[in-house]
Amino acid sequence: ALFHVFENQSWEKGLRQGFRRALPETRIVGCHQSPFSKLYLNMFPARSELDLSRWPDVVLSHGAQGVRALTEAGAPAGRVMNGGLFREGAFVLPKSTAPGAPGRRRVICATGPGYQEDLELVLKAAQAVRARPQIALIINFHPLLVHFRDGMERFLKDRQAMGDNVSFTDQPVFELMKQKVDAVIFGDTNVGFETISSGARAIKVQRDHALSFDKLPDGISLRVSTVDDITRALDSLDNDAHWPGEEEVRAVLDDYFSAIDLQTVERAAGLTTTIGQQTEAPGP
Repeated sequence: ALFHVFENQSWEKGLRQGFRRALPETRIVGCHQSPFSKLYLNMFPARSELDLSRWPDVVLSHGAQGVRALTEAGAPAGRVMNGGLFREGAFVLPKSTAPGAPGRRRVICATGPGYQEDLELVLKAAQAVRARPQIALIINFHPLLVHFRDGMERFLKDRQAMGDNVSFTDQPVFELMKQKVDAVIFGDTNVGFETISSGARAIKVQRDHALSFDKLPDGISLRVSTVDDITRALDSLDNDAHWPGEEEVRAVLDDYFSAIDLQTVERAAGLTTTIGQQTEAPGP
């Protein structure tokens, strides 16, 4: 069996086609291990992919929601399974119990892998807290993209947006969350799941001139567009009516992420030998 990360990119399709030509007996399992926006059209199967056997024999998703998203888009129901989340601890953080400083707010601006969209995000966030000195805005970076930092600092300073309450850090979000965080401002990343699981408010900033790819379902993040929108969201952090409740958040996390199911993984690979007993592998 061949396991590969599943995002249904062109290289994956070429990999599957090559294996089916050279090693046609190999069972191919796509591992879908990251939530995706419904605008990620590449994730969904084209009819030609299914007709020409370019879809994996099975796709293992990380939760029930992923199975539904793929099958509702046309993937054969028997070829998408909930194998659970392989990366234990990813996306879901323990609920924070750290106390906050009286009269102070600690807000993270979580950047992503795209420099241009990050410039728009950090500028909006910094301008939103300019007149809110009680809010400490901490801008962090993807661990592999800390070289963005110098350019972003210059960008904010050139626009007089680098206030005394704005700082930069190389610490990842899960480390920052060990202290009290009131909200996370983010763009097109999966940090929203870490945010809501920790108990912080999720503020998703839409881009001005591009599609927005929110991975969270409707009603879980507060979707905003302008600097004034962000400021109003920050001013409403204590108003529970504007934000999802704990039960709603827990239902979303349980729907998106399941514990790893080794028996389902074995079934997907056709390796159904479990405790010494061989059973029939699923088709096709």
